[in-house]
Amino acid sequence: MHPTLVFDIETIPDLAGFAAVNGIDEATLPQAELAEMALLARRQKTGSDFMPHHLHRIVAISCVLRSGDQLKVWSLGEPDSSEAELIQRFMTASSATPPSSFRGTAAGSTCRCCITAR
Repeated sequence: MHPTLVFDIETIPDLAGFAAVNGIDEATLPQAELAEMALLARRQKTGSDFMPHHLHRIVAISCVLRSGDQLKVWSLGEPDSSEAELIQRFMTASSATPPSSFRGTAAGSTCRCCITAR
C-alpha cells in the first residue's frame, strides 16, 4: 500500500487584503464593521458571502497520513502561527515524498486534498 496524505486547509476572510484592494484604511474601521462591509459587497456581487480565494487567509492545515498499518493525525503550527509559517511547514512536510496522484475539492472555506506517494 502506498503512503497517503490527506490534508484539510481552513481559511477565513482576509480583511486586510479586502481593505487594501478597495483602498480602505483598515485602521479607521472596527474589524466587525470591515467584515460586514466585505461580506455585503460580496453578496451584492455574487449572491454569496464566500470571498474570492485571493481574499482568504489560511488559519489551519491539518493532516492524516496512512502508511502501511500506521495512521497519524496532526495539525501544523500553533494557534498563533502566521499563514506563511503554516504554508512553509506544509510544503516542507509534503516535499519529503513527491506525489504520484493528487485529488482535491473545495467547499466553502475548506480545501480537502489527498496525495498518494509513489
